[in-house]
Amino acid sequence: MAEIINYIFSNLFYNSFTGDFIPQFYFYFIIPWFTILLAILGVSSVLESKKWLFYQLILGFMLWIFYSFSVFRIILGFERTVFFTSIILALISGFGLDKIFAVIPGLTRNPESVKKFWIPACAGMTLAIFIIIIPFYTQGENWEKFVLNNYSTQAVSVPMARANNYLTSDDLRIFKNIKHKNFLSFPWKGTVIGTATENYPVETKGGTITISPGLHRQFTNSDCDKKYQIAKEKNIDYIYSLPFSCQNFQEIDKSSEGFILYKFAQRNS
Repeated sequence: MAEIINYIFSNLFYNSFTGDFIPQFYFYFIIPWFTILLAILGVSSVLESKKWLFYQLILGFMLWIFYSFSVFRIILGFERTVFFTSIILALISGFGLDKIFAVIPGLTRNPESVKKFWIPACAGMTLAIFIIIIPFYTQGENWEKFVLNNYSTQAVSVPMARANNYLTSDDLRIFKNIKHKNFLSFPWKGTVIGTATENYPVETKGGTITISPGLHRQFTNSDCDKKYQIAKEKNIDYIYSLPFSCQNFQEIDKSSEGFILYKFAQRNS
């Protein structure tokens, strides 16, 4: 029973998988400015008829701000908080747009023509423009600003490319002469590197078959003694992760993404 309770609470209250690094998700790089302005315009309407939506927005932004300075998580991770809060803000912007559509006909000489033709035409053009620009989404550069900051060491970790490329040429180069060894990395890195380099990931990405879920997060959040214990118990030969400094973990190589390959050496008895 105690194990079940501990499992439940560990999934409700936990530390970020990024270890001591805190993601920086600035809302003005994620949500378009016209959506923000329309949402501001629509807040009064939401407070009148959809207060529950406004409360969710406030809760979302409170978590967003808190997660920007802490690695502690409450139920929702940072990424999901950003995603859902952005959607809620987009929904509220619809109320702002509706308010504009309600005002425009009264400013013209032919309000019926505006209601029947021009407003639907504008809505259709907006939808068409949105569909046209979708293929160019990955060509934006805002993703480069979503860095990971370690406020203790002032270290900065660069993000992955906007079109996910989990396996890079650097990964293959670093593991080129390493075969049939156990290594621990981020789950998504473990999956692709293990498949491509004939090595054995100690943890893999969640799926139908998952190996040691949560182990990498446990490792990164541990002190040096605990890191040593985990590596020894799991027979780990290499660690491929964000930078850390501990005895018995020798830095071997570094990738362009900022991942460090460490070789684990057990202490002499």
